[in-house]
Amino acid sequence: VYKRQWRFPVAYREPTPLSPITNADWAEKWLDDAHRDLKAAETLFQAELYDRCVTHCQQAVEKSIKAILACFGRWERTHYVSGVLLQELNQHNLGDWTKTLTDLADKAAQLEPAAIWSRYPRRLKDRIILPVEQYGEREAGEALTLTRKAYKIATEFVRWWFSACKE
Repeated sequence: VYKRQWRFPVAYREPTPLSPITNADWAEKWLDDAHRDLKAAETLFQAELYDRCVTHCQQAVEKSIKAILACFGRWERTHYVSGVLLQELNQHNLGDWTKTLTDLADKAAQLEPAAIWSRYPRRLKDRIILPVEQYGEREAGEALTLTRKAYKIATEFVRWWFSACKE
């Protein structure tokens, strides 16, 4: 049986071992993978494969948020991480970051259904619709805008979080 979540006690704004690997290492790897999904989304958008673009946008936003959660020693095995981020924000005094990350969580929640809907056919009333029927250029463009912003915010937050140990 897989445990769907982990919570490790971490030092405030310091790399903390979660195993032989620190939360800083995890955050960095989540951001690296998010960046790859963002690049894939941009390539798919250019190829006019908008449903697949949205899939990679959702993945990049999810991984960006997981990088933030790693700072707090939190890991969730789910695509739906915006609510987890909101829970963590209630437990930490992050100053100006609180509003920025709350806004990010709210916007990410709008993209979370795409974790499934952009990948698989589904039934809608009396017919089956394909993801390509639901996600066009406008939806993919909006998802890309959100993804770029989410990745930037997560990168800046992770850099800020671990900067205290370099001061």
